[in-house]
Amino acid sequence: MAEPHLAVREGFACSQCHTNRTGGGKRTAFGATYSQVALPAWRPAPDTVPLGFVAPNLGDYVSLGADLRVQHVTTLGARSYFEGKWLDAPGGNTLRMPVANLYGELELVKGYLSVYLDEKLGPEGASARELMLLVHGLPLGGYAKAGRILLPYGLRLADDEAFIRQVTGFNYGNQDLGVEIGAEPGPVFISAALSNGTLGGTDTNERKQLTATIGVRARWGRIGASYSWNDASGPEGLLVRQVGGGFAAVNVGRLTVLTEADVVVDT
Repeated sequence: MAEPHLAVREGFACSQCHTNRTGGGKRTAFGATYSQVALPAWRPAPDTVPLGFVAPNLGDYVSLGADLRVQHVTTLGARSYFEGKWLDAPGGNTLRMPVANLYGELELVKGYLSVYLDEKLGPEGASARELMLLVHGLPLGGYAKAGRILLPYGLRLADDEAFIRQVTGFNYGNQDLGVEIGAEPGPVFISAALSNGTLGGTDTNERKQLTATIGVRARWGRIGASYSWNDASGPEGLLVRQVGGGFAAVNVGRLTVLTEADVVVDT
């Protein structure tokens, strides 16, 4: 599970390992190699098992990726006597698939323009998390996106149930149609997106959402801030939602600590 703490620990930008410049989704060639060399808890000795690497590239212009996680859950049944009654807790045995994602990239202009897809296959049906045109190779490490995107806010934890992901609404379950631009000049990273964003209501194309993140990274960790203005006011009775907060991460020996604090204001 490639959480942001890995980038913090290595001093990397998210774009070092991910095609999506703000993190998550398909891995680059570097990210694919890192996941097979540095992440496994155990690897057979090279002199006993022929080892090869799974590369994401299918050629010069097409690359694929995937994430799959399967769980086997067994629950033991139990019976207890309480207040004059026998109570039964039934057992069970089931397979679960909490993560099943497919990623793809088609480079239209090598090194500059590509079509990127992040597709959730399960659970609970298939849906496109991201589908966009991605322009990269711009000055100052710049890029631009247009299409269905995950908005650039805070720490992009893989766990959507985390408090900071659930309450703010910036998680893999919420995407928006819009455009995003960003840059990575040296240790600084900055991104801003303009999207439809109507707090889950019907888009009237009258008011939009602005989301932005800025920060700086170093070998010791990183620090940054994010802000979002989502104007969904109108006859539908929706609100103007502002979300703002700061995040920080620090390496302490073999320990990496992530923290984020956010304020949500509806008016």
